[in-house]
Amino acid sequence: MNAPSDDLYADVIGPTNTKYYLAYFKRADERGYTPLAWHWPVVFLDVFWFLYRKQYRWAGIVILVSLLIVVVAGQIVRMGYPDIGVAVQLLLLAAFKLVYVPLRANALYYDWVKRRIELVQGALPGDVTQQKSTLLKIGGTSYTAPLMIVALLVILASLLPPPA
Repeated sequence: MNAPSDDLYADVIGPTNTKYYLAYFKRADERGYTPLAWHWPVVFLDVFWFLYRKQYRWAGIVILVSLLIVVVAGQIVRMGYPDIGVAVQLLLLAAFKLVYVPLRANALYYDWVKRRIELVQGALPGDVTQQKSTLLKIGGTSYTAPLMIVALLVILASLLPPPA
């Protein structure tokens, strides 16, 4: 399948940072693969960035992998190796959340955008106007999910007992 047009990409990306993502997507299309690219927002906001960009599956995967790392490290601590458990947790979390995810975020987003375009084109073949309309609705950004998570965290924190 040919690479989608810049217009279709832009419809899914939305108005925020469109030029940045279009430049990356063009490089990926020209090369035939997604190049590694550092993405600073993901370093600081990982899960929230995925939620903001409506990539709910990847937000969940980042949370689950992070929790798995914490559980494995906790098991190492329970086995009687507290220093190793802490070191494993710090190293794996840093490698995953501060290296892997920021290096792959653009590629994950590119794949997500292309998949949305393919799905819409498959569902609405030949109807470019309806395709663009649908892509505008399912794409773009959203503050709703990140703000809901923040609100949930605030509520949960307020339910904790005060420190002794």
